[in-house]
Amino acid sequence: MDAFLFFTGLCLFTLGSALTDTVSKMISAVPGQSVSLPCRLPNNKPAVAVKWTRPDLEPEYVLLFRDEQPDPENQHPSFRKRVELQDRRMKDGDVSLLLSNVTTSDSGKYECRVFQREATGRKRRTLTSDPIGIVFLDVAPPPENEEERKEDGSRNKHVGLIIGAVLMVSLIIGLIIRHYVIKTKEEETEDEQITELSEC
Repeated sequence: MDAFLFFTGLCLFTLGSALTDTVSKMISAVPGQSVSLPCRLPNNKPAVAVKWTRPDLEPEYVLLFRDEQPDPENQHPSFRKRVELQDRRMKDGDVSLLLSNVTTSDSGKYECRVFQREATGRKRRTLTSDPIGIVFLDVAPPPENEEERKEDGSRNKHVGLIIGAVLMVSLIIGLIIRHYVIKTKEEETEDEQITELSEC
């Protein structure tokens, strides 16, 4: 059911982002991994602040980065010491979020918003209500007994190799026997022909 809701939400937001300038991505991970949630500035103007949120949480802040450093004041407690910008200098407009040691509770919709300076460099552009990037993160544990399946798969490969080798040896023995039978029949036929000639 959760997967159905997740994919339904993804489809709706993908449709919505197609109508705006928002870029949507979907990322899958397993617990314990570190993931990068991609987001890039739509233009070459530098960002003064970057805000990553998860609208389903209270507080919704995943990361607020301003004055060249993270601002943990209103950050959701579950993300403390687990998130940072991929590049603090935001080189080439990269404002991607790095999330470490993910858990299944990290699954959800992440939104990326930015403040940018106006061309004069004095005024700040207000934070837009529309995100410039939306990432859907799906953190799911690997299937149960995956190691056992790998071991079974390894055993199945070995069994397959053994069966293949037995079939190959059987084929070779069969060809040798066939060759011997054919040769024996040819010799018998020659002997019969020689006997018939000698009787004549």
